[in-house]
Amino acid sequence: MLLAACGPSREEELERQHAEAKASAEHEASARQQAEREAAAARLKANDAELAKFYQGETEPEAEEPEASSPDSTGDSSPASPPPAGFQSDGRAIGDQMPAPR
Repeated sequence: MLLAACGPSREEELERQHAEAKASAEHEASARQQAEREAAAARLKANDAELAKFYQGETEPEAEEPEASSPDSTGDSSPASPPPAGFQSDGRAIGDQMPAPR
């Protein structure tokens, strides 16, 4: 008889907790999706700004160091350093077209 009196209130409490947990999970998922949309929009905006600067010629390449003599003549066997970001190994900016082969 005592168990019968406690039964419905315990079930109601569990249902309430379940509903709260479900609502919380839905809210967190919604907030995460909103944050992902905002981050994607910010990345797109930054990319558009970089492209606009590039096509307007406002990008400033890193200061180029004077070319050292070939590694063979210096006796240094260390490999050549990689080109700076945005440049190919021959010093041309990425996106420049190579001349047609003859």
